[in-house]
Amino acid sequence: MFAGRGLETTFTFLKMASTKLARYKNIRTFFCLPREDVIFQHIFSHLDIIQLFLCRRVCKLFKELCDAYFNVCKCLNCVPAAGRITESAFDFMTRENTNLQDIVLKHCKGWLKDNSFIRVIRRSHRLKKIDLTGCSSLTNTSLFSLAHCCSFLKNLTLRECRWVSTEALIQLAMGCKQLEFIDLTGCWQVSDNCVCLLASTCTGLRVIVLNDCYSISNASAETIAKSCPGVIHIGIRGCWRVTDTAVYLIGEYCRKLRSLEVKDCRDVTEISLSRLRVRGVQIDVPQPSRMQRWINHLGDGINYEQKWNIPAINLNI
Repeated sequence: MFAGRGLETTFTFLKMASTKLARYKNIRTFFCLPREDVIFQHIFSHLDIIQLFLCRRVCKLFKELCDAYFNVCKCLNCVPAAGRITESAFDFMTRENTNLQDIVLKHCKGWLKDNSFIRVIRRSHRLKKIDLTGCSSLTNTSLFSLAHCCSFLKNLTLRECRWVSTEALIQLAMGCKQLEFIDLTGCWQVSDNCVCLLASTCTGLRVIVLNDCYSISNASAETIAKSCPGVIHIGIRGCWRVTDTAVYLIGEYCRKLRSLEVKDCRDVTEISLSRLRVRGVQIDVPQPSRMQRWINHLGDGINYEQKWNIPAINLNI
C-alpha cells in the first residue's frame, strides 16, 4: 500500500533472525527487548505512520508491537500520510489511546471530520499541542469540544482554517487559559473582540500570529501588548487596520519581543519600526526556521518536520 519496502524487508530479516536465535538458550532477540523502555521509546518513536504500517505487515509479533505502540504513544503525526490516510485508519490508531499529548493533522482535509476528531480529544485530556493547518472539513464544533476537554493545551495552530468563528475562539480562550502559542493565519472571521478576550485571558501567550486577519485593528495589538508581557513573536502581516500607534505600544510594553511581522500593513512606517530595530527586534524575517525553534522550545522539543533515518538496532543488548 505504501512505498518504501526496504523497511519492511529489514523487519522481516529481524523477525527471521530472532526466530532462529530463540532456539538457543540465553540468547536475547529483538522481541526480548523491553517494549516501552526500548522498542517504543528508542525505535518506534523515530518511525512515521507509513513506516509503522509497513512494520505491521511483517508478522503477527510486529503487528502486536505496532498496535500496542499506537495505544500508548504520546505523539501522533499524520503529515507523512495526510493524503492517503482514511478516517477508519485514524480511528484505529487512536481508539485505545488516552496518552496523546501532541497531534499533528496538517493538511488532513477531506477525511478528517468532527466526529473522529472529537472522539480523540475527549479521550486525551492531557493534550498540549495540536496542529490543524488546512483542515477544511472540520467545524467550530471541534473547537467547542477542544475548549471543554483540553484545559492543558499550550500550542494550537489553526492556519488557513476559514471556518473558525469568533464564538468558538471565545470559548477556546475561556477553556484553554494555558495557551502559549496560537496561529490564526488566514482565519478571516477573527475579530478584535475575540482577540482581546484571548489576550486578556491567556496572559502567558508567547507567540500570537494573526496574519491576514483583516478585521484586526489597533485594539487587538494594544490588548496583546498590555496583557501578554512575555510575548516574543507577534504576526500582524496583512492587517491593514493596524497603524504606527499599535507598534509604539508593542515596543513599549513587550520588552521580550524578538520578531514582528508587519508586511502589507500600509499605515505602519519606519518611524515606529526603527525603535524596535534598535533593540534588535527582527522585522518580517523569514518565518520557518526561527519560528520552528521557538515552537519546539514551547513544547517538548520535537520537530515534526524532521525526517528521521532508521536507527541501528543492536541485538546484543
